[in-house]
Amino acid sequence: MTSIQQAAIAPETRTPCRHYWLVLWAAIPSLGFAQPSALESSAHEPALKAVQEAALAAAAQGPIQEPAQPDAQPDAQPGVVELQRTAPPTVVERKREQVQAGVADEDVATETESSPVQIETRAEESSRIRATPDEAAAQSAATGAEPAPGRFYSAGRRAEPQLWMLLNADRYQELQREITRLQQLDPRWQPPPELVYWLRHHLAEQANVDARNGETRDRATTTASPYSAALRRAGRLQAQDRPGEALRALDPWLAQITSRHDANAMALIGWLRLDTQDAQAALRAFERSYQWRASADAAKGELLALARLDDNDRLLKQAKLQAERWPILHPTAAASLRSAATRLHQASRYQQAQHLLDAALELAPAGRDIEILTGWNLLRLGEGQAAAETFEKLYRRNPDSASAEGLLRSLRQQGAHSKLERLAQAPGPLRQLWLADQVERFVERGEPLRAYRTDPEGLPALANLDSPAAGLGLSWRERSGDPGLGQLTETRIPVVQYTHWTGLLGVGLSIDRVMLDAGTARADALIGSAPGPMTPSKRRATSDASHVDNGLTWTLGLSYQGDWRLAAEVGQTPTDGALDATLHGRLRVGRRGSDFAWNATLAHEPVRESLLSYTGMTDPGNGGAWGRVFRSGLTLDAWYQIDPKWTLSSRLQVHEYRGRDVADNTGIAAAFAIGRNLPLPGLAYLTLGPAVEYQHFRRNLNHFTLGHGGYYSPEQDLGLMLALDFQTREAAPWLVQGSARAGWRSQEEAESPWFPLGTTHQQDRPQRYAASSESGLAASLRLEGAAQLSRQWQIGAALSGNYSLRFEEYKGMLFLRWLFEPRNAVFSSDLPGAAIANSHR
Repeated sequence: MTSIQQAAIAPETRTPCRHYWLVLWAAIPSLGFAQPSALESSAHEPALKAVQEAALAAAAQGPIQEPAQPDAQPDAQPGVVELQRTAPPTVVERKREQVQAGVADEDVATETESSPVQIETRAEESSRIRATPDEAAAQSAATGAEPAPGRFYSAGRRAEPQLWMLLNADRYQELQREITRLQQLDPRWQPPPELVYWLRHHLAEQANVDARNGETRDRATTTASPYSAALRRAGRLQAQDRPGEALRALDPWLAQITSRHDANAMALIGWLRLDTQDAQAALRAFERSYQWRASADAAKGELLALARLDDNDRLLKQAKLQAERWPILHPTAAASLRSAATRLHQASRYQQAQHLLDAALELAPAGRDIEILTGWNLLRLGEGQAAAETFEKLYRRNPDSASAEGLLRSLRQQGAHSKLERLAQAPGPLRQLWLADQVERFVERGEPLRAYRTDPEGLPALANLDSPAAGLGLSWRERSGDPGLGQLTETRIPVVQYTHWTGLLGVGLSIDRVMLDAGTARADALIGSAPGPMTPSKRRATSDASHVDNGLTWTLGLSYQGDWRLAAEVGQTPTDGALDATLHGRLRVGRRGSDFAWNATLAHEPVRESLLSYTGMTDPGNGGAWGRVFRSGLTLDAWYQIDPKWTLSSRLQVHEYRGRDVADNTGIAAAFAIGRNLPLPGLAYLTLGPAVEYQHFRRNLNHFTLGHGGYYSPEQDLGLMLALDFQTREAAPWLVQGSARAGWRSQEEAESPWFPLGTTHQQDRPQRYAASSESGLAASLRLEGAAQLSRQWQIGAALSGNYSLRFEEYKGMLFLRWLFEPRNAVFSSDLPGAAIANSHR
């Protein structure tokens, strides 16, 4: 045996067939394949001898160019792929044949230098420019000549690139079947000779490997070697999903697998390692198998191992490289990239995930699940427009819950609420999700009535939310101050309290009995128009005028809770006061979204800080009445959620103060707070952060001589506080809401004349009240809650306190409510806070 023949046989020194085909051709006589017939041998003997001589010369000079692609053989039998080895035609013979077929000289020269990959590409290009059978027939009829054989644009020629792909993927039997099928379909077509040649070569190489290992097919079924038996047993164990046992069966043979460079056995170990979740060991096995003999199977295993190891940069590089070399691996490479992208997405590494998803899309089209993943990843990257387009395309193609949810979230992120509502009008998963989302959002925002009107059956806890209700209760308020002056105790007992809803419009009516008590003033108290020591008769008159025992007050309100929140209220101050009862009212408009809310309120309301400012007092000097101060002006409230962690809130008030025989005044107030959201189980929200509060009045009218109004009107009140706000979850058997403030407060009151309206009662007292200033700790607390006693009975309570160096104020309320229809849960709209605010402002 010559050295050239040994090189063709020994697996350790086997030269790549695509570079040394002449070496293999020279070794054909020693390979042991079926020999050609005598006629064939004599016909090809000169060419074979020339090829053998060229091979011997080339072995000493280096790699030899691959053979050129000859024309199709018109005398080959359709449907048969001959596995006999025949020498390819020489360049001179190729030249002669192609000249006869009308091929240009430069084409011949080019073909003699082509590699198999180039041949494959040119075959595809050539198939595009050749005439169709109809065109060829028409041309033949016009010229009277027969068309050249093999030059039709046939099914076989269209399939030639795919045939080369099967060859490169080592799918030789499948390639044989496909050639046979195409020849039956198109008898005029013949496979490219190079394709047939390489197919024969690889089939023969496989047969030679078996021969060298002493494992012919007959002996393999009867007297298999221990090595082969171990490999077959491992394969059976793998098929039975027992990878651990299969690996143990191969352990004694690892050294022999390595010495043989058995690529198939090493690839099997790689797959077994993958099955046992040892991706690192699997990767090493696939790399060794690929090093010994490059194959699509080893390349595929390497990609899958890299995907599990989260080595994304290397995976991306190998996926592109292997997909380019092994076109059959395009789906596997894309799937590996998408598997890694899924894990990156789950780990919130959205930018890297998107990079892999884009690369995978270049290799293979994405399935629906991957397109949905891509949409969610774009949404997390903040690319709401691209995400919405992706989900909308998927939903229009096949309306399902997955694409509907993505479309809803992406349009929400863009703020495209109108488009979302329009798309959700059509029946389908999107409408169902949109309704459920609307209900959830409205409940979370404290708008349960809107949630109920959107979908009455969307949440069982909302059942009968619009039920009419009637209630009874008791409220109490205590404000510190000098007896008979700033001190005030207020008690309210509702006579009638009723609410009713029609759609989003509600009406409420309350009639309360009010009792006010300011206490008895000291004999030297400065009251009215004649400050000074009071006579017994004046003292009795002052005492009689310092309380209201049987006052009645009422309030009628309308409320609309839609996209715009509107409220109107009219009421009456208590009767039985020093001054006649009079009307008050307010009008509020506002909007609320998922991350913002604002309200604007116009009000004309009594100042309920003292008896003088609330209902008026009797002047002990002349018996006349003065006071009953009204505050009229605008209040703006705003709330904004910066992000899920931070919120801003603010308030601005500008009011004018007027009363009977009281000097006019103007006041402004402002507050600003920033809160950090602290998520805790069981709470709808919990925020903690700094707050700043400020008040200023043009005049200090916080006294009780004629012209003063008896209400707190500082020149400056500045508070730097730490604010806490919280609420338990909506739609529960009970609900609690609260807030707390604590910090430092500075309060300054300007000097003020005894009689701001100009009345003079000199006597022996100073004509002006002195200015005052105090600073120190201040705090406030508010708690309110409601709970179900049964499905038709609710109980609620509220407590609040406000402490500063200038005054203290405490409030409380207890109520019992009966529902006309049974309810399943309590909401923030059931809390008594609004009633306290309205009654005690």
